[in-house]
Amino acid sequence: MTKPHQKHPWLSNTFSEDDHNLIEDGRESLHVGQMIAPLPNPQPKGLTPLSSHPNTVVDRKYKRHIVILYVASVLFAACFTAHLVSLVMAIRSEQSVSETLDQLPILAHSLSVNVGRFGNFAIDVAFNLTERHITSDTDLANKGSHLRPLVKGVEDLVAEALACLTQKCHAVHSTQPLLWSSNPSDATGKGSLATALLTDFELIIRRLRNLNNAALTMTDEFIHTVTRDWYSFQKALLTLTSTNVELSVYYNRSQNSRLGYSLFTQTRTVICDYLTIEHIKEFSNCNDVTQFLDRMFDFVENVQFMLPQRRLGTAVQFTSIPRALGIEQLVGKWLPAATDLPGRGVLFLLSTFLRPEIERLRTRMATIFLSIPSDEMLMQMARYKQLFTSFFVVLFAFLVTSSVLLATLFFIALMRKFQKRPIQRKAEQGLLINSVSLGAINRIKFWNHCTHCLFPFLVSLIVSFCMLVAVMGATLSFVSGLVHSEFCVYLFEGPAQSKADHVLTERLSKFSRTIPPLSDIFRIEHLNPRFPYPTLRTLDSEYQHGQTPLLQTLHMTPLLNLTALLHSHWFTTKLHQLWASDVRQKLLATDFAGQIPKISLISIFNQARKSMNMENSFDALEVGTVHDYLNEPGPFYFYTLTRVLNKIGTERAVKLSQSYAILGQAQATYARKYYVVNHTLSTIEANKKIIAPLALLIGNVSLALDHLNAMHSTQIVTMLDQIITVGWPRILPKIDEHMIPFLEGLLDDLIPFPGLRTIYHQVLSPLCPYPVHMRKTPQVTVTSINPELGRLGSSLFVSSISLATGILFYWYLCCD
Repeated sequence: MTKPHQKHPWLSNTFSEDDHNLIEDGRESLHVGQMIAPLPNPQPKGLTPLSSHPNTVVDRKYKRHIVILYVASVLFAACFTAHLVSLVMAIRSEQSVSETLDQLPILAHSLSVNVGRFGNFAIDVAFNLTERHITSDTDLANKGSHLRPLVKGVEDLVAEALACLTQKCHAVHSTQPLLWSSNPSDATGKGSLATALLTDFELIIRRLRNLNNAALTMTDEFIHTVTRDWYSFQKALLTLTSTNVELSVYYNRSQNSRLGYSLFTQTRTVICDYLTIEHIKEFSNCNDVTQFLDRMFDFVENVQFMLPQRRLGTAVQFTSIPRALGIEQLVGKWLPAATDLPGRGVLFLLSTFLRPEIERLRTRMATIFLSIPSDEMLMQMARYKQLFTSFFVVLFAFLVTSSVLLATLFFIALMRKFQKRPIQRKAEQGLLINSVSLGAINRIKFWNHCTHCLFPFLVSLIVSFCMLVAVMGATLSFVSGLVHSEFCVYLFEGPAQSKADHVLTERLSKFSRTIPPLSDIFRIEHLNPRFPYPTLRTLDSEYQHGQTPLLQTLHMTPLLNLTALLHSHWFTTKLHQLWASDVRQKLLATDFAGQIPKISLISIFNQARKSMNMENSFDALEVGTVHDYLNEPGPFYFYTLTRVLNKIGTERAVKLSQSYAILGQAQATYARKYYVVNHTLSTIEANKKIIAPLALLIGNVSLALDHLNAMHSTQIVTMLDQIITVGWPRILPKIDEHMIPFLEGLLDDLIPFPGLRTIYHQVLSPLCPYPVHMRKTPQVTVTSINPELGRLGSSLFVSSISLATGILFYWYLCCD
């Protein structure tokens, strides 16, 4: 048989005989590129192709080849099916992750709103609990009050400082003024003056409070009501001495009878008749009834018709002073606080100065929390989500394209393998070579050479990319499982959570001691700081009304030994440093002496006292007695008759008792206000002397102010340094004894935490889903990213490995 290069010798100049022989020893030697254009086996012109021989039989090798093709096809189909199923699962997981990413802004806003609500709730509860503890502690019935002794200690220090300023206390052998003197002679005089000033101040405040209460009682409306009640009572009395059909239903009245005589007779008859049957403790016999009715009618006939001429408003004319000065509202706000500094005074300061700051803080919090996520955050999240989606779109497009191309090529190759037998293909290759031109053969050989080099490279590149995707999927799956086993499992109720709480508390304790600002504090002896435990179990628990508050649940009460902290060298040093840097320097920089008003308080007071004639409104006020303003309500005859007649219970008695009840009610209404006026007038009379003690107090304050005005800024600031050097050590025992127990009692009640569990689960939901078996009620939550990323990684791993395996099967098929 003539070989191709012998028949066409010029072919050997183009390609190597060793690399590109089409037929060698009667066997086909085709590389993978020849599947596109296989070259036929050259045959002599006089011979017919093998396919034309009808007696050709498939040999054993071809049968074994068919079996191998079937097995390869089945394995490829299995790999391809696994690839498609895993790819579909990966796409679904990626869609779930994308949906979760789309819901993250909504979840972040909901979480932010819930955190803001809990913050507002915590602030309100803390403020209300503080007010409640202050009210309970300063209750006058509470003998174990902590705030009253503490405020009393502060008042004593202020009084001593004022006395020292008044008497010009100074250091020994020095002219430096002092707030608190250590000189025994100065201390003796200062102590008596301080006591006098404090006593005088308390006397003025107490009298002002009583006068203010009297003024609040004796208002114009009250005075008008008293007057109206009197005339209502006087009008009701007239019914006893005038013709009244209802009261004389059983007796006719004659024109010459005594006024009220028929009512007198009627009442006497009813009661006396009953006395013959049963005893009444109010009356022993009928004579007692007659005398009682005589006294009642004497009172009715002699009662004054008009009230005295003197008006009740003159008794409270001291109220015109604040009104004239335009400080009526200030007096109404500050005076109750000044009369009870530990109780209402502290509450007033909290509501006046702290409450507005809290409201501003809540407004800022609401603005911040409602604006989360911000526009910038939304843009960043959208950008990251777009990158995530684009990456997986490209990845899935590659996998889908590769799978479609692989399936197509594998099917084509498989069909070519099954289509004809090897001998037939060799014959057809020979016919093709004999029928094509030399240029076509050269192009075919060039294409075969190119595909022989590029196709393995392309297959290797696709397989490598599949391996890279498989590594990425395995990493995602591993990280997802690691997050679940090493993080999520510890966050929910169970033994792992208890272990995590112990570890968290230990790590927090160790970490806190490594922070430079806190490490110095923790070195204080006997500090005994407490760290939260169990944190995770508390956050994961549902709060019920009446349950232990948050700090107690976390075993953080007391937080630390406050006594050891306040007496520590660290605290004393920090206090002096803060005073020197934040207070002293600012006072010196602002020329503190120039800020003190250059006025004489005593001169202003004397001028105001003279111009407004304050003595007539206070000390020299003619109050008088209640008889100067009102008529007496008289004995309660009508109440007694009503009770007796109701006890008798006959029809006639009940009718009379109803009439007397109306009179008794009118009398009682007027009498109550009469006695209120009597008590108020007594209070005003006992507390009207205000000007004299006030002048003494203002005189000493004015003298102290004059002494301050004579000092330089440096002297004043040096004097104020005693607040830290002398005042703080003197008040510290009071703080130890009273302030710290009060704070510890307050901390024990802080704070209820409803809604904290919802916030905790919302924080974890994007990463760790709440275990289904622990849910007591169905919950609609955001799909967690971590499990979906794990499923996405597993699906990508299986899909890419299956695709790479299918490519290997295709490679085998092509090389066969």
